[in-house]
Amino acid sequence: MITDFDKILNNLSSKVSDGIPDLKNEQHLIKLFDVLKEYDWPVDERVRLLQNLTEARFDKRSLNKMRDDGDAVFTKIDTFIKNFVNKLNRSSIKPGASLRQTQAFNIKAKSRNPRVDVTIDCKNIGNGSRELVFDEVDTFKGDLKTKYSSSNKFSSAGHVETTIDDILVRVEFKGGKRASGEASMTTDLKEGMVGAWFQGKWKKPITKSNISDAVSSLLDTVPSMKGESSTVKSSIIKYLQGLPVDNPKAPVLKALNETFSAAITMKNKYRSWSWERDKIFNKIRSAGSQICKMTADKWNPGDVYLMKGNKSGAAITEANGMKTTSINQKIGPINNLFVSEWGGSDGSIVSVSLKMQKAQAGKGKQYLKKFAGSASDFDYNLTSEEQQIKNEEPDVILSALIPQIKEWRKSIKGKLSGGSIKYTYSPDNTSTLEDLKKANFVYQKYASLKMFAYMADKLKSDEGVFIDAAAFTLSMTGYNPTFFKVKGKSNGSGTSPEKYESGGGIELVGDKIDITDTNTNAGITFSFKVKNNDLGTGTLKMNIRFNGTTQATLEMLSASWS
Repeated sequence: MITDFDKILNNLSSKVSDGIPDLKNEQHLIKLFDVLKEYDWPVDERVRLLQNLTEARFDKRSLNKMRDDGDAVFTKIDTFIKNFVNKLNRSSIKPGASLRQTQAFNIKAKSRNPRVDVTIDCKNIGNGSRELVFDEVDTFKGDLKTKYSSSNKFSSAGHVETTIDDILVRVEFKGGKRASGEASMTTDLKEGMVGAWFQGKWKKPITKSNISDAVSSLLDTVPSMKGESSTVKSSIIKYLQGLPVDNPKAPVLKALNETFSAAITMKNKYRSWSWERDKIFNKIRSAGSQICKMTADKWNPGDVYLMKGNKSGAAITEANGMKTTSINQKIGPINNLFVSEWGGSDGSIVSVSLKMQKAQAGKGKQYLKKFAGSASDFDYNLTSEEQQIKNEEPDVILSALIPQIKEWRKSIKGKLSGGSIKYTYSPDNTSTLEDLKKANFVYQKYASLKMFAYMADKLKSDEGVFIDAAAFTLSMTGYNPTFFKVKGKSNGSGTSPEKYESGGGIELVGDKIDITDTNTNAGITFSFKVKNNDLGTGTLKMNIRFNGTTQATLEMLSASWS
């Protein structure tokens, strides 16, 4: 790629009629595009340069020059862009999307073909895996519905577009630095990959020298896979076909080996059992969820079932036919289907929770829904009015939120004192927060403290609110069947599953929960020790933090057992 602009302009001079390049002349710019191609400029770079030469500001002033309803049109397009990015970030692929730039073209009076070009960075998705983003965007409905174009005139991966009040809005995506690897695999895809290795013939860790053979072997396996939906199988094939087998980078090998490691661990003990993550799997989970009145993942966090035969139908019928209000009795016939020891066969189902080596623990916010409808002065979520405060000027944000932060800290301290559980709590001084540069931080701290205040308020009716929330995130609620966590290793070797006992709950050790709430961390952290009959003593660390979009969330940061 030659970037000597003197050379480029000299070449362009020879191609225009008067020998004088005019970078405001559309025909000259077309010829410049061709010259850049001669000098090996990638299409994305060529487009970006021409955009920088021809762009207009995308603002209300530009649109008002073009049309009487410029303000309204600007608002519509601006809202579309923001909502588009937010919805993309809430999707299963978690692309880490952010707006890079917005450029307007032909936004002037009586212009032909007016358009707005939007570039979105997806830091978690490699350039070689942008099809994942396009596939996700294709599911959008309503005002966010767009049409995909495979044209590489503007971007090598294509773009999506829609029309808003006669203005073409064109969206292109840029990936992160990694061309392929773990970040380009959704959770669903990773779990499906484990199933492909489990059902396939490949037997050894994946290396640079054998990756081509390993991928070919897997591609032969996927079409005939059992226990997976056609959507997952298609995703696996698309991922495998896009892998750089000629010169794979470390993240590619790591992602493949972690899924292979989990598969080989299961295969070593249950080779003859069938893989199930489709219709039967969903039927069992739905039945368990309805009986226990909690999400399926919290009743049984298994991501896949290994099955010997299928006795689930009879067990579900028996459970649903019981004339009792006891959850433990009703769930019994279903829970009894599950194997109680790794490698054992005292049941017909092995429940496996698939976690890769650096997997995070579970989310616990849904636990708070148990208090829905109970008397409380406030909810744990931010209201729409509170969310709007984020868009105000920094001084408005600080003046609106800091007094409430101070009040909550004072109230929480009072509610946490004098109980059987001993809390350590940081000073509530807010002087360091009264800085205009910290407005966004204060907003996030406000969201975290609101949920914390809600949980503290619930201590008066449920003194186990923190411990029960922890049990919920760990799926140790008392109704779960035995399940096993399998953490795939990045070197592709087999691993030792962690057993979680049927009905195993947790209890606090030492009557102490350490709570950290500082003016340098927007979250609230909880550290405490618990014990479980099967796992022994555990050190848990939870936090409440802002989720990056609109609300705070509650999650388990780490759990270590001894």
